[in-house]
Amino acid sequence: MDWANNNVCPAGQHPPLSGMGIALASVHHTLVSDNEVNGNATTVPSIAHGGIVIISTAFLGGANPTYNTVRDNRAHRNRPADIFWDGSGFGNKVVDNECSRAIPGHLGGATVTTNFGQSGRN
Repeated sequence: MDWANNNVCPAGQHPPLSGMGIALASVHHTLVSDNEVNGNATTVPSIAHGGIVIISTAFLGGANPTYNTVRDNRAHRNRPADIFWDGSGFGNKVVDNECSRAIPGHLGGATVTTNFGQSGRN
């Protein structure tokens, strides 16, 4: 079944949240594996959005994400990216995922497939 998270959680003690499929926000030692994450996007301001999102909440008094692994997932039609990492934290691994777009573009471990059926390491 395909679920798209395109609704908004309004701001309260945090900025507005919308359009994230799986969010690893300030988590530690978490495994995200073997998921299908499709069609997550938002048209409103949000702290982040995309299919699988790895972000810090240190600016809110939280922490940087550390020692997390994102592997063997399939993510497509998420905006702005299927896998997004803000580059914060350390010890995080992104390996053996299938997606159409990763941010940053040099994010290791994401096999990017095009509309033409070609694939390559991103």
